[in-house]
Amino acid sequence: VLFPEGGRSKKGEILPLKLGVGKLALEARVDVVPTYVANTQNPLKAFLTGKTMLVKFGEPIKKSWLEKLPKDKGGYKQVAEEIRQRIKNLKSKIK
Repeated sequence: VLFPEGGRSKKGEILPLKLGVGKLALEARVDVVPTYVANTQNPLKAFLTGKTMLVKFGEPIKKSWLEKLPKDKGGYKQVAEEIRQRIKNLKSKIK
């Protein structure tokens, strides 16, 4: 499990992803499963009000696509943006 934003968003928006997620994906040479976790802004309040965290998994980003990208800053950025876009799509399906 990796949290590619580097921390939780207090307002629920998807923050820019760190380039390290792209580097890790390209170096690991494995499929990447984008995941969205909802209701994490205030875990104590969620618990007290009966809200539960929701985890939504997306379609894997295939390693065959990742292997076509350069292992440089541009490639890392491209992977991070693809993951971010897929997470945004998962979030839009929840509301």
